Amino acid sequence: MAAVMTRRIIAEDDEWTLQTVPFLRQMALKTIVANWNDFPHFAELPGEKERSVLVEKLALDVPLEKAVLIDDNTYWKRRADTKWPVYDIARYSGSYKRMFLEKTLEETIEHFVPNRSDSDELRRIVNLAKSEVVKLNIEQILPPIPDIKEINEEDDDDDDSPSHLDLTPVVAELKKLEEFSIQFGVKNVGMNFEWGFFTLTQYDALMISSTMRACPQLQVLRLTESRLDDGNARLIVKSLLKHPNLRVLDLRRNHLRCSAARAIAKLVSTVNTWSDWKCAFERSHETQKLNLTQNFINDIGGELICDALESNSTLTHLHIAANNLGEGFGKALSSLLAKNETLEEVLLASCNIGEESGKNIQHAMRSNTTLTSFDLRLTGITPDSEHAILLKVEENQSN
Repeated sequence: MAAVMTRRIIAEDDEWTLQTVPFLRQMALKTIVANWNDFPHFAELPGEKERSVLVEKLALDVPLEKAVLIDDNTYWKRRADTKWPVYDIARYSGSYKRMFLEKTLEETIEHFVPNRSDSDELRRIVNLAKSEVVKLNIEQILPPIPDIKEINEEDDDDDDSPSHLDLTPVVAELKKLEEFSIQFGVKNVGMNFEWGFFTLTQYDALMISSTMRACPQLQVLRLTESRLDDGNARLIVKSLLKHPNLRVLDLRRNHLRCSAARAIAKLVSTVNTWSDWKCAFERSHETQKLNLTQNFINDIGGELICDALESNSTLTHLHIAANNLGEGFGKALSSLLAKNETLEEVLLASCNIGEESGKNIQHAMRSNTTLTSFDLRLTGITPDSEHAILLKVEENQSN
């Protein structure tokens, strides 16, 4: 019997395969990705599988106006990785979208030159980011570039003249803003250094005051390394007297002295202010902090703050290290610690309070049950007093 020959088919098309025709759903997704800029659809997609395919294939240069429609973390992680190789997502509660929009707004503000940059672009970014921004950390704020005519004219040092971007309209739009940190300085100035780049003026102080009034939900204010002096500090602190939600005030590394300490003491002891803070504390159980590290506060200012804290029942963290504090403050602090039932942490390093103050604090700590952290390095107290105080701190930690 003749052998049965198996018929072979040789395709005319070299690209022909046995693969089936793509599903209509796949073809539709491919079309959506290709035309995303014209027809941005995300929430309308039928399921999570389709959304996952979209965010994996969508281009990373999609205009921000369209990208904000996407809530998927995967897309925003891809987009963030291309812009910032190093970041800590934990600072943003795990939200890559929030991180991207917060950092984009921060960079826009940090590179904004008042008389040169496009205000419309800043407003555009604010409008796109305002629903996500919870924390705003401004590490530099640029002064205006003077015209040649202005350079040749004599500088009259008028502190009332605008020198930096007014952040009040920006912050007023950020209804979820809880933390605001700012440094009045300029990065990488090189040979173009001027003290004016690192100085907060009276205009800036009024701007910060206005910003605080425009943001009643703010919980944390950090104004650091800005050469903030007493006069401008008083203007800012005055705006905080009736602030309903402020829990953390950080003014470290400035030029604060006795007059500013007096204003801060008034803030601490103001019944209405701190009763409001207490209500916020009871709702959230978050700490209340005052940070005045690395200023020029002397004994008089320190004593005023200690006196104010005797009537305060909400402040748990007092950072006042590296100030011009001596035995007078040491005596006031020992009196406070003997009665205070709120303070949990005191940072006093590099304040020369002396041996006698160390003995007074050692005695006061016998009746203290709340202090669980006490930094006494380089304070001039004896090793025996420091050892005894820290033993009591450890005892409080275990209780």
